[in-house]
Parts: sequence; C-alpha cells; structure tokens
Amino acid sequence: MPSKNNQLPSVLMLLLSALGIFFSWLIAAGAFLAGSQSGLEDAGAAMLTAIGTLAVFIGMLIIPSMVFSIRRLRGKPSATRFPSLLKFTNSTLIGWAVLLAAGYFLDPFFRNPLVMSVLTVLCVAIPIWWLIEFSRRGLARPSPLKEWGTLAVGLTAAPMVIMVIETLLLVLVAVVVMILLGMQPGALTKLTDLSIALDSSQSGLEALENQLLELSRNPTIAAALFLVIGLVAPFTEEVFKPLSVWLIPRKTLRPAEGFQLGLISGGAFALLESASLVSQITTQDWITAVLLRAATGLLHIGLSGLVGYGVALARCEKKWGNALLHLLAATALHGLWNSLAMINGYYTTPLTTVHPTASLTGGVLSTVFMAAVFLGVGTITLRLAARLRRQANAVVENAAQDQMP
Repeated sequence: MPSKNNQLPSVLMLLLSALGIFFSWLIAAGAFLAGSQSGLEDAGAAMLTAIGTLAVFIGMLIIPSMVFSIRRLRGKPSATRFPSLLKFTNSTLIGWAVLLAAGYFLDPFFRNPLVMSVLTVLCVAIPIWWLIEFSRRGLARPSPLKEWGTLAVGLTAAPMVIMVIETLLLVLVAVVVMILLGMQPGALTKLTDLSIALDSSQSGLEALENQLLELSRNPTIAAALFLVIGLVAPFTEEVFKPLSVWLIPRKTLRPAEGFQLGLISGGAFALLESASLVSQITTQDWITAVLLRAATGLLHIGLSGLVGYGVALARCEKKWGNALLHLLAATALHGLWNSLAMINGYYTTPLTTVHPTASLTGGVLSTVFMAAVFLGVGTITLRLAARLRRQANAVVENAAQDQMP
C-alpha cells in the first residue's frame, strides 16, 4: 500500500472521478427528463437528448480513473506492460466509415433524436481516439492511472477552469471595448440597434446577421474579436487543456509521458467541443460537420501534445523556457487557425458586400492557409513522436550495451 504522502494524488483523483460521474449522470438524467416533457419543440427535445447522451458517455469514460484510483489506494499494482491499441483503433475506423454511411443513406431512421445523439458521440469519438493512438505509436505508454486520470481531468476540471478564465477575460475585453466605443460617435447607437435586432419578434435572422456584420466593420470591435479569438482563447486553452501534466509530480513524469498525456488532454477537449457543436447541426449537414470536426480534433490533440511535452521537459530539466517556448508555439498556431477561420467565414458568407472576386479570393486564400496550418500541426506532432521514439530506442540500446560482458 502506498505511503500517506503518495496516497494524496489517488485520493484527489478518486474524489474528482466520483464527482465527475455523479454530475455527468445527474445532468444526463435532468436532460432526458426535460426532453421527455410535453410542450417542447422538436429542436429543443433533440438538443436535450444530445446533451443527455454526451453526459452519459462522459460519465462512462471517467469510471476507469475511479477504478484505478481505488486499486492504487488498496496497493494493487497496475499493469506493468500496457500494450498499444493502434491495431484495434485501425479496425474501429472501418466501423466509423460504416456509421457515417448509415447516417447518410438511412437518414429517415437516424432522425430519431436518441439514435442521432448516440451516432454523433461515436462518430466524433472514434477519429479522436485513432489520432491519439496513431500519434503516439511505438512509445511506451504511461500507467493506466495516469492515462485515465488525465482523461478524467480533461473532461471535468480542465474545461471548467478554461470556461471560467475565458469568461472573466471576455468580460474584461468587453468593458474595455465599451469604454472605447463610448468615445466614438454613433457606435453605441449601433449597439442599441443590435439589441433591438436580437428581439426575434421585431426582426428575422437575416437582419440580425446584417447587424453583426455591420458591427464587425468597426475597427475597435474587429480588433477585440481578433484579440479574443486569436489570442485570449487560444492561450487560455493551450495552458489549461493539459492541466494534468502540470499537476503530476515531477519525479514521476517523463517528456514522452507529457507528450502522450497532452495528446489525451487535447482529445478530451476536442470530444466535448466537437460533440456539442455537431449535435446542433441539422441532419442534412451532419456528415460534413463530423468530418470537419475530425480534422479540427487534430489541432487540439497535436497542440496539447506539444505543450504537454514542453511542460514535462521543463519540469524534468528545470528549464521553464522550454515550457514557454512550446506554449507560445501552440498558441500562435491555434490563434492563426482561429483567425483564418474567422476571415474565411467573413468572405464566404452571402451577406458580405465586398466585390465577388475579392470575396472568392479571400475565401480561397484563407482556406489554403488553414490547410497549411493543419498540415503544419500534423507534421510537428509526427516529428516530435519520431524524436521521442529514437530517444527511447537509444536508451534501450545503451542499456543493452552496458549489460554486455
């Protein structure tokens, strides 16, 4: 049985896991109950069903961390060899393709809210799992408690911390923007017009979109949007997504483990974000949304792996410049992707009043640069994994040579 000092992390993980399971299933029960009540529109019932299904799935994913925490507290060792699951996840991609095809060709059947919600969670989770296993192939895996504990933190504490900090920073930016707009004649009048447009009884969706587009042309508001989307949100997310890597004791953490735990942390965040967004998509655009979110998942997974590696390396070598360098690189790539996505949305919306040629050029160029960022993140992730494999192989070879007579 571990000593009292070594028991504390397991006790905290057990508490976090138990609370995560309890609140996830409590949310699920409340969502399913509310969705079953009469008087709700179909869209509202479908949304509640999607929330309930995702909450049930999250609770199930947290269960192993509670089990391994209990095992550690009882002094039962984890598996000394934790095999790779890449071959198994390769086979799940076939099932993923079948589910996508079923969702496309059997559209009337899959319009059932519960079936669609389960299908969405599975089709979002499978490529995320595969990306994690493919990115870390050939590396010795961390202990089951570290892996499942990281997943539990990534599904519970990390998103809560990110949400709170982003909200506070967003309020701060909003206050500064309001002060600056107060110095500009007519700017506050446009904000008043927007508040009127938000009343659906007085204007339709197109009028609201026109108001938002008009506001985005204000330099102060445009700068604030790019500040929040291109810097504040990416920095906050990249710092706190791999929260477990910051919390694991330094003596038990290696750079290769930091990389892998970062991948898992990014996968947890991608699961929550993607499943929530795809569940709001109509059935006609569902398969496109799933494919696009699978691509976006690579960004969260790869960048969190980069930050996790930098943090673990810095903690092992006590050189915090390494953590800062990797964090800034991840923030820059994440912020560039977000900014390009916002520019792409501006040029591709039918409400844009710029010349059609300029609109087409802006949409194409932003798409090309987004593809470049995507390929860059993938390349960085694979090269880092290859370097860690070479380092691990070198350690094994040196140990074998030392044992030779």
